[in-house]
Amino acid sequence: MKNPKNITEQDRLVEIMRNLSTRFASIYGVDFFNQVCKHISDVLGVEYTFVGKLIAEEKCVKVIAGVGGGKPLKPFEYELAGTPCANVIGMQACIYSTGVQKLFPKDLLLEEMGIESYVGIPLYRRTGEPIGIFVSLGTHEIIDEQLAIAMLTGYSERVSAEIDRTDAEEALQKSEQKFRISFDEAPIGIAILGLDGKFIDTNKAWAHILGYSKKELLTKKMAELTHPDDKDSSIKLFKKYVDRDISSIDVEKRYTHKSGHTVWGHIRANMVVDRDGKPLYSIAQIEDITERKRAVAAEERLLAIIDTTTDFVGIADSSGRTIYVNEAFRKLRGIKDDEDLTKYMIADFHPEWAAKIVLEEGVPETIKTGFWQGKSAFLDASGNEVPVSQILHAHKRSDGSVDYLSTIARDTSESMKIQDELRESERNLTRAQEIAHVGSWDFDLINDKLTWSKEIVKIFDVSQEAPMSYQNFLEFVHPDDKKLVENSLIETIKGKPYDADYRIVVEGKIKWIRVRAEVEMDNDGRPRKSIGTVQDITERKESEEALKQKDKEIRKTYVDVFSAVTEEKLLILTDQEISEALGEPIGKAFELSSFKDLAESREFLRSKLLTLDLKEDHIENIVMVAGEASANGVKHAGSSVIQVFTLNKSIQIKVSDHGNGIDFSDLPKATLLAGFSTKKTLGMGFSIILEVCDRVLLSTGSDGTTVVMETDISSDDKRAENIFSL
Repeated sequence: MKNPKNITEQDRLVEIMRNLSTRFASIYGVDFFNQVCKHISDVLGVEYTFVGKLIAEEKCVKVIAGVGGGKPLKPFEYELAGTPCANVIGMQACIYSTGVQKLFPKDLLLEEMGIESYVGIPLYRRTGEPIGIFVSLGTHEIIDEQLAIAMLTGYSERVSAEIDRTDAEEALQKSEQKFRISFDEAPIGIAILGLDGKFIDTNKAWAHILGYSKKELLTKKMAELTHPDDKDSSIKLFKKYVDRDISSIDVEKRYTHKSGHTVWGHIRANMVVDRDGKPLYSIAQIEDITERKRAVAAEERLLAIIDTTTDFVGIADSSGRTIYVNEAFRKLRGIKDDEDLTKYMIADFHPEWAAKIVLEEGVPETIKTGFWQGKSAFLDASGNEVPVSQILHAHKRSDGSVDYLSTIARDTSESMKIQDELRESERNLTRAQEIAHVGSWDFDLINDKLTWSKEIVKIFDVSQEAPMSYQNFLEFVHPDDKKLVENSLIETIKGKPYDADYRIVVEGKIKWIRVRAEVEMDNDGRPRKSIGTVQDITERKESEEALKQKDKEIRKTYVDVFSAVTEEKLLILTDQEISEALGEPIGKAFELSSFKDLAESREFLRSKLLTLDLKEDHIENIVMVAGEASANGVKHAGSSVIQVFTLNKSIQIKVSDHGNGIDFSDLPKATLLAGFSTKKTLGMGFSIILEVCDRVLLSTGSDGTTVVMETDISSDDKRAENIFSL
C-alpha cells in the first residue's frame, strides 16, 4: 500500500503537468518566456528564472528572456566556462539544491547575485541540436527538487519550440528585409506586374528610368508607358505571355519618359504561377539601354561614314589579324561582304617591301608612341601595287597594353588631289576650332617646348612662328591667377587631369580661358609631355558678370522702391548692414527648434520687455508680431532665433532663420500685402509688423532671412492699441 503523502505529491505533479500544455497556449515570444519564467519562480519560490540561447561559436549563452525579483530581465550574455550551465547544455538536467557557489567558485555572477541553489534543463531543436538552456536560481535552498525538475522539464519542449519559432520568424524577417533592400536598391529596374499589365510594385530604378515616382507608377499599366510605335506589338506579346503561349519575355522596346523623350529598355519577364501552373503575376526587369542604343546608332553612322570614304580603313587585333576593313578596302582587294577577314594578316595586304616597312618600322613605333605615318603600298585584287600614304594608330587599354591597331591609308596616285583634300581637312579642323573657340596644345616637358594650334595663336594674339615655352605662356597669365596655373601644372605632372578657368592678359585686355590638360608618361613612368585644349570663354564670363550686375540692379531697385513706398519704414539691407544697425543685446538669444518652444519664447520676450517699463498692450503687440515671425521660421525653415536689442530710445526684436529666403518676385506681396505667405517667407505679418513697429529691417537670401522690428519706446502711449484692433 502506497504512502498517502506520496500519493498527494504525485497527484500534485500530475496536476502541474496537466496544466502545462494549456496555461500559456495563446501567448508567444518574449511575453511567453517571461510569463513562464515568472510562473516557475513563483511556484518554486526562487528569485531568478531565465531562458538562455546558446551561441556556440563564442562558447557563451545569451539570456533572451526571464525574470529576476519578479521583474523582466534585460538580455545579457555570459561565458559558459566555469559555470554550472556548462554541465547542462547539450547534456542533461542538473540541480544543486544548495551550495552552488562553492561548487563553482569561478562563476562570479553566482556570487554577485547571492545564488545558493541552481536547477537547469538543456533545450534542443526538433533536429536534436542543442539550442540553449532553461534555468532557475535561488538565494536559498531548493526544498522540492522533484518539483523543480518537473516544472522546467514540463515547459522545456514548448520553450524550445518557441525559440525555434522566433528564430524562424526572425530569419524570415531578415530574408524579407534582404529581398526588399535588394528589390528597392537594385541598379536595374524591377517591377511586379498584374496579369492586366498594371504595376503592383516597383523599385526606385524603374521609377528613375522613366521619370515617374513609385506612387505614380502604381496607378499605371505598362502599355501606357510604352512608346506609341511599340504599343501594339507589346500588347500582343504580353497577351501571348499571359496566355502561356510563351514562357517568358526578353525584348528591347521603347518607352516614353515622363518628360516626353524616348527611353530604350531591355525587358526580361518571367511569370510566377501557383502549384497548378496558373499565372499569378509577372516579375519584370528593365535595363536602361538608351545610351547603348545611341552608341550603336553612332557607331553605325560612323561605319556608314567610313564606308563612304575613298580612304582605306582597316583594324587588326594586337596579333596583326584583320578584324575590319571598310568598303573601299574591300573593293580594292576584291573581298566579299561575307568573307572571313580573320584569315588575313597585316602583311597579306602589302607587297613585300611595304610589309617590311609597316611591320619592322610602323607597328613597333605605333605600339611605342601610339602613332606612325609613312609611305607604303597595298596590293589590289590583281596583285598590282597601289601607293598610299598610311597612318597607324595604337588603341590601348587602361593598363597600357595594345587592344587593337587601326590604319587609314590614302591612294597617292593622284597626289595633288590628295594634298588638296588634306588641306581641306585641315581647314575644316581649323574652322571647327575657330567656331568653338577651342585650340589644342602640346607641351614637351623635357625640352620646355610648347606647340600651339592656330586657334590658340589667335586667342593669345601671337605669331605662329614665335617660339613658345612655359615661361612665355606664364607672361600672359593674369598676376592673380599665376599661382593657380603653377599649382595646376604640378598636379598635372603628378598624373591628375586638369580642368580650370583663369584669366590671361592680351594687349592689355583681359580674356577668360578654360584649360583642360593631362600628362603622358614615358616607359619608366616619368612625365614626358602634357597635352590639352584651350577654349576662349570670355563671352560666357562677361555674360555671367552682366547677369550678376543685373541682379544687383534689380535688388537695388527693390530696395529703393520699398524704402519709398513705406516711407523708409521697411528697409532691405544686407546681413552686414543689419549687424551694423543693431544696438546692445539684452541678454542671450532664444532658439526655437519646434512649435513646442513658442510659448516659452513669448515668455522670454515678455521678460525682456517688462524691464523697459512698457505698457502691457504695447508689450503684447510686440510679442504677437515677433511670435508670428518666429513661428513661421520654425514652420518653413525648421528653426528660428529671437533676440532683443536696445538702440538709443528704441527696442529692436531680431528674428532670423536659415531657410531658402524670400524670392524677390514674391517680396512685394510678402511684405506689403496683408495675409500673404509663401513657404520661403517669414509669412503673413509684414503688413501687421509695419503697423506695430516704427521701422523694419529685412535681409533675405538663399541662406536665410533676418527681420529686425524696431520700435521707439520714448513715448509709449501711441502704441497702446492691441494688435487685434489693427
